[in-house]
Amino acid sequence: MKYAYVTSFSPDGFERYGKKFLDTYLEWIKHPLFCYVESPCAYESDQIFFYNLNEIKEFKDFLEKAKFPAMNGYIWENHYDYKFDATRFCRKHFSQISAEKLAREQGYDWLIWLDADIEIGKPLSLPSGDNYLHYLGRPEWHSCASYVAWSLNHKQNSEWWSLLSTLYKTGAIFALPEWHDSYVNDWIRHQLRIDALNIAEPYKEQLKLNANVFDYVFEGSRHKKGAARKAGQTKAED
Repeated sequence: MKYAYVTSFSPDGFERYGKKFLDTYLEWIKHPLFCYVESPCAYESDQIFFYNLNEIKEFKDFLEKAKFPAMNGYIWENHYDYKFDATRFCRKHFSQISAEKLAREQGYDWLIWLDADIEIGKPLSLPSGDNYLHYLGRPEWHSCASYVAWSLNHKQNSEWWSLLSTLYKTGAIFALPEWHDSYVNDWIRHQLRIDALNIAEPYKEQLKLNANVFDYVFEGSRHKKGAARKAGQTKAED
């Protein structure tokens, strides 16, 4: 079974957390990583393959055609709401769309997304089995998109990427109630009745609202989301 990983970060994100992610990735994971950046990245490894997000035509077209304050999360003046920040979260989806094509053409069986504000502290369990999608579900909120895995040889693979690409190409994403990647992933999962495995199911009693689900499922590693990027919180502190 061949596995490939994908992530992305901004120039500022590289300095704040991306470099640490890459360091810990190389320490604990021995599979290739497709890494999407927006400017040259001063990091070298034979295991990491860098791609410029700004060279992806579909990404550029989306940002060029959709220009209005709400898509940056500002629904009301000076009021930011991440649920509508399509400009920010579309970067993850366009990175994934590009990486899926690369991984499939290169004969990989699974593609795994990891947020770049993760610090890996031990080997991560690898996806397997007959399900198309592995995801981090939460019983009282949308799923956590810090980790997603797709089985590239599954019969539903083309459906997923076709619908995801269409949402951005047509602008239909703006007809959804929320525009961030977690909501969009959940919407596609339900819309297409995706054969999915919620790998966080054993922890549902601990997962309340926006609990740091990644830290429960992958014990020994940390997803430093939100304020935790600066504070270094663990799951026990969330």
